[in-house]
Amino acid sequence: MKKLTTTFFLVFLLSVSLPVYADSGFFKSNSKLYFLQPAVESIKLFFTFSKEEKVDYLLQLTERRVDEITADLSASSANRYQKHFEELEKLANEVDGKEQAVEKIKEASLRQQEVLSDVYTKVPDEAKDAILNAQENSSKNVANVIEAVQGDEKAQEYTQRVEQIQSTERIERIERLEQAEMEETPNADPSESIPRELNENKGLLPGRELNSQNPIFNEQNSNGGKEIEPAAPIERQQPVPQR
Repeated sequence: MKKLTTTFFLVFLLSVSLPVYADSGFFKSNSKLYFLQPAVESIKLFFTFSKEEKVDYLLQLTERRVDEITADLSASSANRYQKHFEELEKLANEVDGKEQAVEKIKEASLRQQEVLSDVYTKVPDEAKDAILNAQENSSKNVANVIEAVQGDEKAQEYTQRVEQIQSTERIERIERLEQAEMEETPNADPSESIPRELNENKGLLPGRELNSQNPIFNEQNSNGGKEIEPAAPIERQQPVPQR
């Protein structure tokens, strides 16, 4: 009987303490018990009835996701981070103090963009795209909120600031994609890599416009497009023998 009571007490203690630990961010994303954390967070968000408090709680969760990404380099946390901003976009248009909510979201986003850009340089390649995608998609959610509440000009200012923060990451990803493409097609025609703006002259095919630098090509154009007749062969004179 005593053993049964002890077991019941331990089960009760775990049932009470685990949700508390989960909601406080106690479980790390690489923990076997991490599945409790998103479940408890969703329940708490559901039972938070004030929309202003929901916004505050979601911002708290975005901070938690950034901590997880920083500590565990977790791609799953990056995906959840993005989803929090999807929810924030919906809520920010429904709260009473929209201006205040937008400023909170904007400040948190820019601060977290800086942190994630620093983390990006330390994660393995398989996690890099997840982090950059989370940054780009979450910033779109924030830009939509800013535009709806503060106007297009403020939204553009925010977007330009985010692009500056992400510039190094975007350049690095383009380089990785170009390197992967070169490895897949090592015998590709170099003329195909000519920038598009060089190929838009008179609708010529890639590489054809380079012929305009050929002097023969220019001479043909100066003659109205007529073909130049080949020069007559030069007769070689025989040397006069000396006596």
